[in-house]
Amino acid sequence: MAPAHRPFSLLSATTRDRLHSALIDAPVAGDAYVRLRTQLRHGLITTQTELILDGYPRSANAYAEWALKYTNGERLRMAVRLHSPRAVRFGVEHSIPTIVLIRAPRDAVASWLQYKPGLGAERAFRRYARYYEQVYPLRTQVVMADFDEVVADFGSVVRRCNERFGTSFVEYPGDAAAEAWVRARIEDAWAYDETGETPEHRVPRPSTNRHDATELLGGLLDDRRIAEALRSAERAWERLSCAQR
Repeated sequence: MAPAHRPFSLLSATTRDRLHSALIDAPVAGDAYVRLRTQLRHGLITTQTELILDGYPRSANAYAEWALKYTNGERLRMAVRLHSPRAVRFGVEHSIPTIVLIRAPRDAVASWLQYKPGLGAERAFRRYARYYEQVYPLRTQVVMADFDEVVADFGSVVRRCNERFGTSFVEYPGDAAAEAWVRARIEDAWAYDETGETPEHRVPRPSTNRHDATELLGGLLDDRRIAEALRSAERAWERLSCAQR
């Protein structure tokens, strides 16, 4: 069920996102913020954490999370979906296996804007750029996984994680049974109890009822500030993509 009240609920979506990012990225306050907000407990990192899975929102975070749980059990101690470079830094600093997901900024932001109605495109692109600019120096100490690879062959991502960190996570098979299980868990996690229906603009899996990047962004890119923010995001994405080749 969607919570009846959220912190900063009277503020605009863009202001809320700015405050949320500032709090969650803070070295000390960030941990307290995560502990206090029930919705963020999945991102809590401790020295007992076995794996950190993070990335910009709408980059197959939920899919990867449930794919790992399918083969490694739901008790796997993961810190997931914090959407903060602080999570990645913590993983590197404490030698915790870390997978960072990345998706082309136009596609990730278009999906994020539909998930967060009222959020400004400029803010979303700038958050994307800042996230991956901070992750870039850490890229060789984590496993970077592109959105297309995650959804097409997540087993290969798990294999690279095992090779990089000496872990023994069971690889995801990606067969029909596995995909059906993952999809069902995602549907269950994002369904609203009061309607019994899955909110199509929010659920993190493919949907024909969402706008694609070209359709959604359209005339928004005529705004100079949004266009500049997009260019910053694309530079961060291209820099990481080139470094992986």
